[in-house]
Amino acid sequence: SLSAAIAFAFYLAVGSFATALARFDLIPVGLTLGAVILAERKRWRWAFALLALAILLKFYALVLIPPLFIAQQLQSRGSKWYALKRWDGILTFVAVCVVVTAISLFLSVDGTLGPLEYFRNRPIEVESLAAAVMWLGNFVGYHVSYEYTFGSLNAVSGLSSKVSLLSTLCLVVGLLYTYWLQLRGKLDVFMASLLALLVSIIASKLFSPQYLMWVAPFVAYVGKNNWKWLVSWGVVCVL
Repeated sequence: SLSAAIAFAFYLAVGSFATALARFDLIPVGLTLGAVILAERKRWRWAFALLALAILLKFYALVLIPPLFIAQQLQSRGSKWYALKRWDGILTFVAVCVVVTAISLFLSVDGTLGPLEYFRNRPIEVESLAAAVMWLGNFVGYHVSYEYTFGSLNAVSGLSSKVSLLSTLCLVVGLLYTYWLQLRGKLDVFMASLLALLVSIIASKLFSPQYLMWVAPFVAYVGKNNWKWLVSWGVVCVL
């Protein structure tokens, strides 16, 4: 809608004016938005195809697989569990991932697998909520030091492994609860997708300003020109 488009432009201009045109995140963002819109319109194969491309470009979109899959299963209630219309979306997703990954592996094995190892080894970034928890550890005897590695400023302390484990548990619990609410019909596919993205950002060991782009179109789509959404998310973008 026009109101959602204007809201998205507002969030992008205020919160991402320094990153929107300097990062490629807008491409997977556009793909995830298109995927959820297509899911809302029950065009499952196209929805999962776009989602697969988004994930292959940026791993964060992985958390959107369950909301789309749950939405398709709820829409197909009444049909047999093995009916093709229940599984054509996820089968398309797998096919796209296999084909693109095979091509990528053929071109460069290291280039394909490198990002997985890079992400696994990254420490807790200073801007994340986990780093704030580690900073609080200073007051109970756990000194925090900061080092510039992996292209960002990161926090290191004796609490690193414990905080990392705690954030992972919070991520799993938060996502499972979101998916359960959607399965019960309490959330539609757009709200479930937005909450899944927010949980993944909050509980991640990384946070960068461009992450606001991941959720901005979903916030705009759900909240539109409602002043409560504009004010609250406007404040987030200003910060």
